[in-house]
Amino acid sequence: MTDDGRRTTCPRLRRTRPSTPRFFSLSESAPIDGPDYRADVDKGEFVRTITSAQSDIAHIIEGVSDDRLLEVVVDEWTAKDVLAHLAWWQEHSARLTEDFSAMREPDEMTHPGTTTDEINDYVYRQHLSDTSEVTRLAFTQSFQRLLAALEPLSDDDLFGRDRCPWLNGGALSEMILGDSSLHYRQHMANLEPLSERGSR
Repeated sequence: MTDDGRRTTCPRLRRTRPSTPRFFSLSESAPIDGPDYRADVDKGEFVRTITSAQSDIAHIIEGVSDDRLLEVVVDEWTAKDVLAHLAWWQEHSARLTEDFSAMREPDEMTHPGTTTDEINDYVYRQHLSDTSEVTRLAFTQSFQRLLAALEPLSDDDLFGRDRCPWLNGGALSEMILGDSSLHYRQHMANLEPLSERGSR
């Protein structure tokens, strides 16, 4: 997301993907800044990285009043819609991580569409009438679910490539970064101007 509010640069927004395979791999879009998460860090550092990033944006969100969450921030989306969008993609990683651990194929509702546009439009419509309280809770609980799903994984599970056909040859860690840390960064410009709290 750019500072002028355009949605087109968010890797989770306005981006068409082929119908198969259906599950996003970060290697298809944004590069990972910083260390090589397949070689230079372990699971503990990875979890600390995404937890720190989530804590930073949660700090901003806590400073946004319920009234200001209803302000339009990009196209027709309110800040609440952006928050619901972030929560859904956190839940997406949590579901796929659980599926990975259970060695099962993800169900259709993990990706309710064949393009990112379709998925985001579906999520927008499904959560349009949610209250601010419900949306805030979903953002918190979906990340907690993701952390719980990560607990049983080994470093090889997290960073190994070609572990599941629906990861498109990428590592689970790459998908999770795209659904969390890198995604938060794309939407910070939508939420920070409404917050009474500055970035930490």
